[in-house]
Amino acid sequence: MSDVQQQVQQAIDQLVESGAERGLQVAVYRHGEQVVDAVAGVADPATGRPVASDTVFYNRHPARHHGRGPVRLGQDVRRHRRRRAEVFGMPTTWGLGYGIGGPGGDAQDAPTVFGLGGVGGSFACGDTASGIAWAVTKNRVSNDFSTSTRLGQLITGAL
Repeated sequence: MSDVQQQVQQAIDQLVESGAERGLQVAVYRHGEQVVDAVAGVADPATGRPVASDTVFYNRHPARHHGRGPVRLGQDVRRHRRRRAEVFGMPTTWGLGYGIGGPGGDAQDAPTVFGLGGVGGSFACGDTASGIAWAVTKNRVSNDFSTSTRLGQLITGAL
């Protein structure tokens, strides 16, 4: 088990054990290769069915970026503008419909990071500079991105 896989697994196990989350999935890719596939908790509290890598959580998430390659996408996300986010009223810099800077980040500090949060606190983002893409899906609805922010910081710090 890789170091980052182990760190992410430990973090999501703690989130479930503490009661902060019920069920989580985390996937991380670096330059197109999967480096983390971590799950924790229950998918269905009524039956106790555990979360698996192929468990479907019905959350909003970013769609594929319609044929744009990483170089073109990197150029496009640099053209952004500041406005108020629709979700939770958080200030966000937008580029091509994606938030720039990642969860808990800022467009000026991380201009190559783009992503989109889902209602309930799930989040997916990528970084055109590092080649890292990650997603957190969860089944406990929250009104913030604290879990995704914590895991995103752990992932980018480890890689």
